[in-house]
Amino acid sequence: MALLLAGRAYAATGATTPTTSAAPGPAVATVSAWKVQAAPMAWAQGRVYYNQKGASGTFDGWAADPDGGNSACVTCGSGYPTGTHHGISDVTTDGRYALATVERSGHWPMPNGSSIAAPGNGAYNDLWLQKADGSQAWRLTNSMTSGTGALIWPRFDSTGTRVVWSEQWQWGVPFGGWRLYVADLTWSKGVPSLTNRKSFQSNGLLEAYGFTSDGSQVLFAADALAGSPWHNLQIMTLPTTLTGTPSRLSPRDAADSAWFSNYNEFAFPIPGSNRLIFARSVGAFWMSLEYWTMNADGSDARQLTSLSQPASNQYQGYPSLAGGLAFNPANPSQFVAGFGTSYSGDFKSFVITLR
Repeated sequence: MALLLAGRAYAATGATTPTTSAAPGPAVATVSAWKVQAAPMAWAQGRVYYNQKGASGTFDGWAADPDGGNSACVTCGSGYPTGTHHGISDVTTDGRYALATVERSGHWPMPNGSSIAAPGNGAYNDLWLQKADGSQAWRLTNSMTSGTGALIWPRFDSTGTRVVWSEQWQWGVPFGGWRLYVADLTWSKGVPSLTNRKSFQSNGLLEAYGFTSDGSQVLFAADALAGSPWHNLQIMTLPTTLTGTPSRLSPRDAADSAWFSNYNEFAFPIPGSNRLIFARSVGAFWMSLEYWTMNADGSDARQLTSLSQPASNQYQGYPSLAGGLAFNPANPSQFVAGFGTSYSGDFKSFVITLR
């Protein structure tokens, strides 16, 4: 059995003129290297949390100081299965707890380190809550009993009491059918569980990225739900009740029908502003993704980075696949960003400062 999973068909078009308007948007002030093989996920209480691929090809979750020093594995000693992928997906703002995606040990045979089970692809993954340092962990979902094929992108709301994530409910090529889930994180006698669970189902991909700044909506990427082919995902929102009509936010300045002509992923609120940052194929070099920003309602979309463009002074090599990121809570104009450098889970990360 083979699984082709969420958002891993990174690709892009050639350079396209970005959308502009009279109002200024953020711009890049500086780009500096941070770590190799690091995919940043959260920044809390002076620690940056990231997923790093080891020599065996499996991922673990790590934490480091903002300068990259004092690194420590936070998923290596919490009783997770050995030889499988363990990924940190988010951390509460107080730095106490982390959401983790963990590949279970018993499933259809495939090589250790197989990329389809890596964080963000999520085959045979369960959702866990752990203490941020990895000293204790609790499993919140069980794919053995739920029949889930994959689980990706669990994220906290700003209070750390609600969680959104995506699960594959139906196998298919290239992505199959997916559900969004929103649930409360409830504690009873020192044990957490997911309660008041709500779901929203699609026959296509639903890749969750978290909550909007005000907590009223969830951000995600979709293909079928957006009326787009799988090779042109679109950024969308839906009320956290998971009812009502989903809204598309990503720009319509490029056709959705051509191969990766308007592919969009990885949308996150920019702290202290009314804007979102997201990854996009438009304006990127071939087979790459760049960061763009837009207003929370989808207006005024502007290209932010040019790390994939050889003629740019930001150029960092090919391919450059903008992915997950983590904003500095003490400085919302700074974030650590992961850029894929291959199509099998290799990364470079950078500290990007805005002006």
